[in-house]
Amino acid sequence: MPKLSIHIVTFNSRQFIKYCLDSLFKSNFNDFQVFIIDNNSCDGTVEFINRKYFDKKKEKKLYLIKNKANKGFSGAHNQAINLTDSEYVLVLNPDTIIEPDFLSKMVNFMDKNKKTGAACGKLLKARFKNIELEQIKKTNILDTTGIKALRSNRFLDRGEREEDKGQFKTGSVFGVSGACAFYKRDALENVKMKNGDNFEYFDNDFFAYKEDIDICWRMRLFGWDIKYFADAFSYHFRAGAPSKERFSKSALIQSWSYRNHLWMLLKNSLPLCCISRIFYILWYELCKKFYFLITRPITFLKTIISLLKGFKKMYKKRRYIMKKKKIDINQICSWFNK
Repeated sequence: MPKLSIHIVTFNSRQFIKYCLDSLFKSNFNDFQVFIIDNNSCDGTVEFINRKYFDKKKEKKLYLIKNKANKGFSGAHNQAINLTDSEYVLVLNPDTIIEPDFLSKMVNFMDKNKKTGAACGKLLKARFKNIELEQIKKTNILDTTGIKALRSNRFLDRGEREEDKGQFKTGSVFGVSGACAFYKRDALENVKMKNGDNFEYFDNDFFAYKEDIDICWRMRLFGWDIKYFADAFSYHFRAGAPSKERFSKSALIQSWSYRNHLWMLLKNSLPLCCISRIFYILWYELCKKFYFLITRPITFLKTIISLLKGFKKMYKKRRYIMKKKKIDINQICSWFNK
């Protein structure tokens, strides 16, 4: 079994997957395999991968599984994790490309940091100069250097849209973005949860959105460190500014994102840790609910119904998490007071 398994979930990802896979196969680190889980794409993603990559030697490193239905980010990545047994797992978005030394640097970093359950490198923004000519521009604008937690229980990509001037140094962060995240297998096994007859790593009930923050929060509660490594570079074709994205997101995406945010708080929050921040938390939640209710009232009501339907299941997961919690309350609170 290779030291590293790279897991990519595709859903109508034909536009980007070539750049992602080509960057992986140019890596100076060779002890890896790539598992692509396709969530029933209809844009020719699977056909392109079969045509482009499986007539070459690369098929020894590349495995492709096509699902008959969309299992979401969580379900598909859980599927891949269960199929592999490598020491490390790299969860990678199909619209991400890496530098040739990215894998070797991250593996070496993880090898040296035994108590680190998850880590990320420096993820910068990329864009197409000319897609027809396959011209890509790698920018020096940051996409993320890890997830930071605010006093309001809001979570943001640290440094997003800032020019990279080396302002973020290697060190611990609250969490890592699921766009390009390294996980230690031991940590994944430690934080997995039982859901019915199955064990899951990412929360299957989330389907998509906030599952990366949720698993990192659980890792922190279970005593794992999470780090950012400033010397490993990758690039992400993430779209436009937050203000524009907010209005362009579909009702379904907004619903999942908000519901999962509240489920995540229910599962992982420590009441004593919230007392000193209660004003910030309530103000943010009230503003969020008001905005959602005004802009999409029908979607808001459906979201609340979905939230309540899953309350019992999430509370059961909370009880499991709290029983296994190891970290001191002051340690976890410190992340929300920075």
